[in-house]
Amino acid sequence: MTSSGGSRNEVAKGRVLLADNDTSEQQALGSFFSKVGWGCDVVDSAASLFDALASQQYDVVVTNLHMPDLSGLELLSKIRDSEDGTAVIVVSGDKNFEAAASAFDEGGVLDFIEKPIDFSILQSALDRVVQSLGQSPHSSSFVCEIAPVSIDETVTSRELAQRSVKLDIAETLFKSGKIDLHTSLKMDLAFQEAVANCLEHGNLELESVWREEFDEEGRDTFSKLKKERLQDPHYADRTVRIQIHYKDNFLEIRVHDQGNGFLPEAKEDGEDDEIRVHGRGMTIMNSVMDDVSYRDCGREVILRKKMNS
Repeated sequence: MTSSGGSRNEVAKGRVLLADNDTSEQQALGSFFSKVGWGCDVVDSAASLFDALASQQYDVVVTNLHMPDLSGLELLSKIRDSEDGTAVIVVSGDKNFEAAASAFDEGGVLDFIEKPIDFSILQSALDRVVQSLGQSPHSSSFVCEIAPVSIDETVTSRELAQRSVKLDIAETLFKSGKIDLHTSLKMDLAFQEAVANCLEHGNLELESVWREEFDEEGRDTFSKLKKERLQDPHYADRTVRIQIHYKDNFLEIRVHDQGNGFLPEAKEDGEDDEIRVHGRGMTIMNSVMDDVSYRDCGREVILRKKMNS
């Protein structure tokens, strides 16, 4: 096992165990963790990973889904069983969204990030872990009622790109004892994905494949066009409407953009539970919400979840 960063007491944000047998990925991720203030230990096998977990406590495990001596859901299951309180972030070159959905269903997986890694997504995942540090889980016998919540906010693309979004009700539900910490964090992630999709794919009309297209200076097309379109009033002045309603243990989130939509006009006037949209956002949303549906040709995504009474 190799280590980067200082001791646990010297690290402001926490400590991560990185499991990956790709040397270049080890270097890139190790450098990133050091840059953002996390201590990092590196292992290159599942056996070394479990040895490390047995000898030291970590705030988060970042692991390749496919390790040479143990792979896939069996690896995640054993991590969950050995370290129930540790957040797990999976990084993988596997674009099989069914595998990603299964990984989330393991319970301990906080995020599933495809290679090549988008470090802004990894940063967001780490921020959620930082948010959870110091919060002790509540006993299932301790459940308190929450007052109804009703939020209706409309912001421009330009404004939304300059601020962070957070699902505050998710933390409230955790603190009240209605959901566990991982569910709270994953609900917040699902909300952020819904908002990001409406901003980037809806209002800014950006295509995911552009993340893998680079110019001669090494800039990816997605980031380049996002920056340009946030300066163009045609895209930047479009709005995203965010509605959050919670009452009687039922949460509904609606996020609506002013883009072109992606569904046929025939779907415009009603919801269709048979709609199947694939991608990182849908995988994450379906992993934690009871129902995910679209309206208005895909311009509005609706997330629903029933809490324990």
